[in-house]
Amino acid sequence: MVMTDAEILESTYFDRCNIKRKEKRKNPNTGVTETVDIVIAENVKCALSKSDNQVMSGEGVGNLSFYHKLFLNPSIDIKEGDTVEVNRMGKMSIYLASKPFYYPSHSETLLSYKERV
Repeated sequence: MVMTDAEILESTYFDRCNIKRKEKRKNPNTGVTETVDIVIAENVKCALSKSDNQVMSGEGVGNLSFYHKLFLNPSIDIKEGDTVEVNRMGKMSIYLASKPFYYPSHSETLLSYKERV
């Protein structure tokens, strides 16, 4: 079996992620439109790359924010605004996805992480 470039690169990924997307749906019982989280993909192989640009901001209460880069197989459906839960070395972190950039072998998506400190 011949592997594609995307499959070869994906074989080097050791992290896993779940991708969720907010979607508006009309509740059939109440008729009210609600925003719900839809699971787009679960337990997807990925690679999370560290960012060195951390920003501390806020008045009184500090906010720590930084960006990471997520590498995925280009066939994985990820869109700007998706919530991405990344499991890296047994630790789960939750991020917000920016617009992905696609290559034939992979996609790269900046993830923003914000934490109150």
